[in-house]
Amino acid sequence: MKNRPRTMSNIMQTVLFIVIGSISVAFLSFLDVPKGVVLLLVLLASTLMFTVYPMFLIYKSNSLLAIEKYIIRNRKKPLFSYAYALAYGREGDIEEALQFILKKYKQKEMQTIYKANLALHQKDHQKLLQLSNEMEKPDYQPYYSGLAYAIGGQLEKAKVYVDETQTPWMLHSLKASIAIHEDNFSTYESEKEKAIESARGIQKYTVYHRFEKLSGKS
Repeated sequence: MKNRPRTMSNIMQTVLFIVIGSISVAFLSFLDVPKGVVLLLVLLASTLMFTVYPMFLIYKSNSLLAIEKYIIRNRKKPLFSYAYALAYGREGDIEEALQFILKKYKQKEMQTIYKANLALHQKDHQKLLQLSNEMEKPDYQPYYSGLAYAIGGQLEKAKVYVDETQTPWMLHSLKASIAIHEDNFSTYESEKEKAIESARGIQKYTVYHRFEKLSGKS
């Protein structure tokens, strides 16, 4: 199991923010800055710290290290527990994290996607194909259908879905999965890197660690 980077807990981050904020407020008050301006600055800083920056990490960040530190701090929350398990857990930990998500989130779309991720992890291509046909979000159906046929060894059928998959990280992930089942390792490495590069936020992190598992590096 790889070593985790050092991170500051959410509680410590909040305490540090309060300390720095208190010092800043005292300094601004000493400078006779109007209370309304001070309050506005505090609200702005709080929004950036606790809302904007986390949302950026989750959806837009291209830094695996920054994303990883956020995931480690939030690993006890269902969605982040899965990403954490991919990076640091064993096979059973990944399944447990997926079951945790399925127990917590009952929305049809969430259930279908994470059941598909569980089937993919278990290499159950028949279940994955069944679930892919229930998906409504654009690109998810061809992506998971292609993966189902790839892990089932029906590579020509898998290739049919390549042209139907438009989201870059999904497209390159599917191509990489087909390539590795063809023992075409140069194409696999190339498509894997393209998939990782084109993904952002938590998705980038999960794509990276799925491929690390597939390559036997974690």
